[in-house]
Amino acid sequence: ADCYEQLGLLYDKIGVKINDMTYRDTAEYFYLQCLKNIPSKATANSNLAKIYFERGEIQKAKQFYLAAVYFDPLLSDGYFNLGSTYGTLAMYDSSFYYYNQCLKLDPKRTDAYIYMGLNYYNTGRPDSAIIYYDKAIQMDPYVPASYILKTKLLLLSDRWDEGETVIQQAQSVFPYNGELYYYKGLVEKHRQNYPAALDCMNN
Repeated sequence: ADCYEQLGLLYDKIGVKINDMTYRDTAEYFYLQCLKNIPSKATANSNLAKIYFERGEIQKAKQFYLAAVYFDPLLSDGYFNLGSTYGTLAMYDSSFYYYNQCLKLDPKRTDAYIYMGLNYYNTGRPDSAIIYYDKAIQMDPYVPASYILKTKLLLLSDRWDEGETVIQQAQSVFPYNGELYYYKGLVEKHRQNYPAALDCMNN
């Protein structure tokens, strides 16, 4: 069974590296062979689920991620991926639950805070979303997505001055990030400062 899993990992890594799903199909075969012998192999369940998720076979992915955390309750990646899976299905209560389980095991997991923020945004709770984007920034200030998502949300909420403050904060860390210049350009356009807006958009 371990041999099958190792072969699955090998083909999986090659498939990801060269973006070729035929290698992922072979990886799926070996993971399934592994699970025929040892159904409780949490890593094989999780790796197989990832293939299904990336193919868009979300229900299959959910089945194998659930098996992964059942057989290994300390598998923080499994809980994170279940949060993403349920989020994709718009089952947000379950998504929140599994992200929280992930954070109990790994409180420094920045991406879990970011996706919790997205969940709050998608369920019409922008203030809670901002709280989680702030937590992500506090946990790791070198992840541009946290600033960008917070900025986008503030601008959509017509909170332009706050959005500009976040842009300035982010640009002190990422001075050449194109998305930040784009949002800075939107702020300048909102203020009818068109030359500055154009300058930002051209950066």
